[in-house]
Formats: sequence, structure tokens, C-alpha cells
Amino acid sequence: MPSYHKCALYPIWMRIVLIVAFALPAAHALGQETDARDPSLPDLAPREVEIRGQLTITFPSLQRQPLIGFNPPPRIPEVPLDRRPYIEPYKQESAELPPSPLQPPSPPPVSTLTGAKPNRGEFEAAAGKYLTRFVRIRTGIALTETADFTTKLDYRGSDGYTPFEQTLPNRKNPFDALEASASLQTKSSFAVTGATVDGFFENYSLYGLRSPVRSLFVPVPDREGRGGAASVWMRTQNNTAFNLDAKLRYGSTRYQTDVFADLRNEDPNFTRVENRLDFTGNLSFPLSSGSLELDTKANTTGLDTGSLLGTTIRSFSVGGGYRFLYGNVYRVRLGLRALGFEAKGQTQAGATRRAFYLSPDLRLDLYPKKGLNLYIQNHPSLVARSLGDLYRENPYLLDEPRMQPTLHTINAETGVRYFIGNFLIAGRAGFEEAPNYQYFESVDGRSLGTYAEGLTAVRYGKARIYRIGGESAFALTTRLHASVSLEARKGSLTELSADIPYFAPLTGTATLSYIFANDKGLIQTSTVYESRRYSSHEQTENTRVGAYLNLDIEASYQVSPWIGIVGRAENLIGGHLTRWANYPEIPASVMGGLRIRF
Repeated sequence: MPSYHKCALYPIWMRIVLIVAFALPAAHALGQETDARDPSLPDLAPREVEIRGQLTITFPSLQRQPLIGFNPPPRIPEVPLDRRPYIEPYKQESAELPPSPLQPPSPPPVSTLTGAKPNRGEFEAAAGKYLTRFVRIRTGIALTETADFTTKLDYRGSDGYTPFEQTLPNRKNPFDALEASASLQTKSSFAVTGATVDGFFENYSLYGLRSPVRSLFVPVPDREGRGGAASVWMRTQNNTAFNLDAKLRYGSTRYQTDVFADLRNEDPNFTRVENRLDFTGNLSFPLSSGSLELDTKANTTGLDTGSLLGTTIRSFSVGGGYRFLYGNVYRVRLGLRALGFEAKGQTQAGATRRAFYLSPDLRLDLYPKKGLNLYIQNHPSLVARSLGDLYRENPYLLDEPRMQPTLHTINAETGVRYFIGNFLIAGRAGFEEAPNYQYFESVDGRSLGTYAEGLTAVRYGKARIYRIGGESAFALTTRLHASVSLEARKGSLTELSADIPYFAPLTGTATLSYIFANDKGLIQTSTVYESRRYSSHEQTENTRVGAYLNLDIEASYQVSPWIGIVGRAENLIGGHLTRWANYPEIPASVMGGLRIRF
């Protein structure tokens, strides 16, 4: 048999072995060539790592209070045998507690609670003897749920009577006085803001002026005053973190007197004009253990000018203090106040005066027991009267009034207040010192060549005042209320070594009110008393002014929800009252009228 047949008959596994045997040398030769070209070191890192140890996982354990509220209560409570119930009253006073940061919420309007329309207006009018009359009007309009518009008007007048019937039978003392204002206010969750416009007019006779020669022929001068002002204001609501109350007011006032009408051919009027800008602000906010309080008062005034340019008077009062509780029965306020002013040409000699003072502003309150309050304080202050304020206090100023603020650099007082149910009794004693105290003094007018008496001037001088007094208020029943106050004082001008003119050594007030007929009726009395005083620092019998006592009674009765009757009786026991020398007031007079609500 030929040989190729034998080769073809080799098994397949034999053929695979022969192919592998010849391929191994070739692969080894190829690997040697690759290693020769790559000089990197061999990888000696182990391919497998064995970790031996023990893993323990621990969770924190949670310990809970037992839910004893779900357990049934014991049938018989275990009470110690020596336990006794506490039956004494709780005596911790509110003054001993720290001030609460919580504030009472502002209540909604009454109309939203009742669903009825509130009274939107009230009108009163009455007239009586000497044709004495008065008119009083109040209105209020709710523009929206948060905006209100209010107006008010007060008028009072009289045809007067004959105060000097024996010597001057033709001289009377008529007067008319009108005040009116309108306000718009809006409320929000943060603050109450508003704007007010007000004005006044008055006209009266200077019937107390007398001429040494021509009393029957010299006409009685009249005085006329008028003015107006606009103001904006804001105060925060109770739910705010701080309390802010601020007001800015600008006004103009004009007074004129035809005192020289019989002597001059030119303008017979004596005129004084005031333009004034006032700002007041109070800010307080709580701290950790008390509250910080800041306040300021400033004004600038221009006299006899068309604007505030060339300002005549500037004044300011700036103070701050920290109020806190000390212990359980003490309340303390520590503060400081700066006072100052500049008045150009407002001294008696026509010079300019300036002043600046720093004074401590302190108060300490002690509450030793329920209803009892002891206090001591020093509260320096600045009183800056406007031109209208001067003439309202003393309508019979004739000469050009000099105007300065009054600085009370020391105004110290100590006192006690005690409440017993519906009864209050209080006593106080104080001392004041002012470098430029404002007072009124009757002067001799012979230098004018016209009037000998009836003139009053405004003066300023260094003064010291000592005072002691008390007051009491009580409610005998829910319908009968009364109050009375009395004060004895001594005021002296240190530079003149004389008493302050028109400064009564003893003053007092009293009120009594009674409500009857299911709140339909009201009777109220008011009394004012001033003891004898002098009209000049020259204390002679001719300058002595008699005691002043005035008693007024006011009554009203509401016949229906819309109509009522009102009445007034004035100066019932005073006779011809004389508060200012030579100017007796209208004697007893009775008025009656109606009240209408709409």
C-alpha cells in the first residue's frame, strides 16, 4: 500500500499535538523580543489580600419615660399624715413681677361686634342770662374699616354785663370764642397714623383798662386773636416690639389790639404774629431686665415775620433713661436730660438770652405692701408756651409779650399713694428751681399817657418754689364719684427777694358726679379755689387780689336715644370773681338747652 495513504490515516488528536509542539518555540521567541524592548520592573504586588478581624456593630439604647398617664389612678391617694392645706391668700404683687413682653390686643370697633350703626354725631346748644351761650358739635365718620374722619367745634360767647355799674355804666364785657378741628386717622397692624387741621378765633373787650383823666371818653379797646395749624402724628400699636409716639405741628397765630385807636392816625392796631414749628417724640423698647426710654421736645418760633426765617426762639429738651426692677419691691429709673434755648431780643431790655443745662432724671418707686406706693423723683422739664397759650392763661396782656421757655432744672418730688378698694389717698411734697420762671405782673401804664391800670406784663426771673399737698378720690357707690385736691406752696423770686406775683399760697379743686335713671342722667359739680395773692412783686395793700372761688354745675338727661336736655349753672357762689386785677368775671348765670345725637 502506498505511503501517503498511511499519513492520511493519522488520528486528529495526533495532528493537534504536532501543531502545538511546533508553535511553542515561536511564541517563546516572540516573548523574548517584547521583554527586551520594555525595561519596566515586574509587578510583585499580591493579587489577593486576606483581612482577618472581628466586626461588631452596636446601636445606642433609647430609654423612654414610662407612660403613666395610661395607668389607672390609685383608688386611694397616699397623703402624708402631716400634710395641711394652704389656705392663705397669694400675696405676690404685680409690681414684684418682671415686665411682661405680652401686650393686650387691640379690640375691633364696637360696631363690628354689635352689628349696629354707632352714633356718628352729637350736637349741644344752650343759652341763658346775659345771653351767655355755648355750642358743642362732635361728628365721626368711618370711611373704611381702618380709616376714620372726626370733627369737633366748640363755641362760647356772651353779650356781657356792666362790671363797673357805679363808675362806668356804659362799659360792658362781651366776648366770643370759637375752636374747631378736623382729623383723619388710619389704623394698621403696626401703627395708627393721622393728620389734624385746627383753628381758633376769639374777640373780647379789655374792659379793665382805666385812664386817669378820660375814663368816660377813651374807648374801650378790643382784642382779636386768630390762628390755625396742621399736624401729622403716629403711634405704634400694642403688638409691636417697641412703643413710638411722634407728632409734628406747624401753626400761625395773630393777635391785635386797637389800644391806641384814639391817639394815632396811622394803623391803630397793636399786632403780634407768631409762626411756630413743634416736634415731640417718645420711644421705648424692652431689654432683658427692663426698658429703655427716650423722649425729645423741640420747637422753633418766628415772631412778627412772615415765615420761620430769622427765627426768634429755639428750644429743646432731650432725655433718656433706663427703667428696671430691683428686687421684688423696687422700680428704678435712671436717666439724664438736656435742656436749652435761645431767645433773640426777648428780655426786658431787648437783649438775647441763651441757656443750657444738664440735669439727672431719676425716679424710685417702692411697693412695700398691697396698694401702697412710695416714690421719690427728679424730673426736669421745659415749658415752651406759644403766643396763644399766653393769652389763654391771661387774656389781658397789653404790652408786647416777651417770650422765653421756662426751664425747670430741678423738679424734685416725694410722695405716697395708697389704694383701699375704691378709695385713693395721696400726699406729696416738692421743690422746684427755674433760672427763668415765667410769671405775670400788673404794671402802671402812666408812661403810655393813656391808661393808669389794667395792664399786665410777662416777666422772667430766677424762682424757687416749695410745695406740699395731697389728693383723695373715691367712689361711694357705682354711681357716685368724688375727688378733692389741696396744695400749699411758697414761690419766691430770688433776685428780687419777693413773692411771685399771682402765685396763690393755697390752691384747691373738687369734683362730684352722680349718675342716675339707668345712666340717662348726670349731675356734675366742679370747684376751683385760689387764695389771696399779690398782683405785683411790690406787696402792698393796693396790689392785693382777693380769693378766687368758682363753683359750676352741669346736668344732662337723655330723654330718648336721640334727644336730651342739658343745663349749666356757673359761678354760683363767687360773686364778681377777680382772678386778674381789675377784671371781674360774669356773676352767677344759668343756661339751658338741648342735646341731639345723630
